[in-house]
Amino acid sequence: MPDKNNGLDGFGREVLKGFFVLEGIDGAGTTTQLKRLELRARSEKIPLRADCEPTAHPVGVLIRSILRHQVQAHPAVLAPLFAADRRQHLDGEGGIRQALTDGTRVVSDRYFFSSMAYQSLDLPWEEVWALNASFPLPEVLFWFEVPVAEAQARIDRRGQTREQFEDAPTQQKIRLAYHRSLEQAEAEGLEIVRLDASLPIETLTDSIWERICR
Repeated sequence: MPDKNNGLDGFGREVLKGFFVLEGIDGAGTTTQLKRLELRARSEKIPLRADCEPTAHPVGVLIRSILRHQVQAHPAVLAPLFAADRRQHLDGEGGIRQALTDGTRVVSDRYFFSSMAYQSLDLPWEEVWALNASFPLPEVLFWFEVPVAEAQARIDRRGQTREQFEDAPTQQKIRLAYHRSLEQAEAEGLEIVRLDASLPIETLTDSIWERICR
């Protein structure tokens, strides 16, 4: 059930127990770990749902179309679209709150921290913050730390067309913005588990799984 923590005014006072978030720059390995966590939960018969943002909701589909250069949109459009998709993810039918109420843990590949890192490239930090300040905190945020060069090599190995933001200079800026948001959140009490994303995949999965099932 959701908890209240009145010491976290800046990031929203609510902390959603059982809700976990994976964050990192593009190529950090969050999507790989999300899939592995889902498979482990299934094999161990533990109720866990693997989500991602943008979601599969029509708003999320539109966001992905913009990121893949399939739809043209002004950069400032992305921040409110992400916020709208996140609200649906959180409070819509079948959303995070409903899953938690039903006793299911939720792990999400990205949450509002990614908006602070990515959308603040085109908009003032305070403006992006205002769009996301009301969203509750996860119980734990797992931060995947990886050098930009290594992350870029992983992206290249996918053999896919790069999405918006996936070039190295932009990722350097995003990494710094992420650090800014994480430092602010940690100062206000958010639990952050920092992971060396260069470690073996199995080692990372074990570390995340141990904390989720604590």
